[in-house]
Amino acid sequence: MQNIIYSSLSRRILATMIDSIILTIPHAIVFGFSNIGSIYDVDGVKVHTFSYYLVGIMINVLYIGLFEASKFQGTIGKLVMNIKIVGVNDQTISFPRSIFRYLVLCLLSFVGVFIVNFFTILFTKEKVAVQDMLFETRVLVKG
Repeated sequence: MQNIIYSSLSRRILATMIDSIILTIPHAIVFGFSNIGSIYDVDGVKVHTFSYYLVGIMINVLYIGLFEASKFQGTIGKLVMNIKIVGVNDQTISFPRSIFRYLVLCLLSFVGVFIVNFFTILFTKEKVAVQDMLFETRVLVKG
């Protein structure tokens, strides 16, 4: 039987930071060479078009969904930090599960309760976040 090591909060945060840096490349390409990122002046306030946010989320969803549902079981940031996303039986998660897991994280961030994730990761035995509980996933250290 193998020894299961759950990923720490700091390792997960560093992986997210690496992914954020990597995601600036496709975002810059898409928004730099298109009209998607247009900013309009509405009563003196600069406003992005709705499509700006929609395309940004789609880029992130594809990146995270495709990598986490692949044989790598994690994004480039997670690979660098030597962690992987798995189902509770150590299987690779599906593309839809990965997408919905990410969207729940976005929703938690949007409504301002993502801080709950920090506490659940810090104080649960398996270091699970809310989205891990909902979608029966675990974040493990490889090896």
